[in-house]
Amino acid sequence: MSSEDITSDDVKNVKTDSNVEKPKFNTEDLLKDLKDVREEAKNYRLKNKAISSEFDLFKMETEAKIKSFDEEKTALQSNIEKYRTMDKRIIEAELKAESVLAGIRDTDLIKMIDTSNIKMSDDGSVDKSSIINSINSLKESKPFLFGEDKKIQTSSNAKTNAKASDSKIDAMKMSNEEWNKEKARFLRG
Repeated sequence: MSSEDITSDDVKNVKTDSNVEKPKFNTEDLLKDLKDVREEAKNYRLKNKAISSEFDLFKMETEAKIKSFDEEKTALQSNIEKYRTMDKRIIEAELKAESVLAGIRDTDLIKMIDTSNIKMSDDGSVDKSSIINSINSLKESKPFLFGEDKKIQTSSNAKTNAKASDSKIDAMKMSNEEWNKEKARFLRG
């Protein structure tokens, strides 16, 4: 028999079993349980909203701190690059000065000097011995790039040179004897 074959008379004739228990539901208990479940769900929603708000606030604060740290990092990296550039210029100036004193023939040749061992100290000075060692390394490997060492003019030999240049000799005021002595020197220049 299919469900299409069942008629309304068949439904009326169905006998119920008296042994089957009817469910015992107390509507008041069900309503109270439903109210409790709704209250508990409301509390969970409120807690979730509070936690979400705290998380969003924490997230915003953290993102702001990260942005601040990134800006500070960028500024520090920029400063580091500026200091490295300044250090490099100071090293180049010191290297040029020492190279000229060492008798380098052309300052363009300074680029050939290995500067990897030359470092700046914390006080901003350059280690002169490391510069001299670098110059000497090039001088040993390519001596033709260098002439004679230049002497640093000190105050004692500056006075001597000043006296020599101050005492100009006037050939017109010389006697023939003095002229003959000094003639070769004058003609050499």
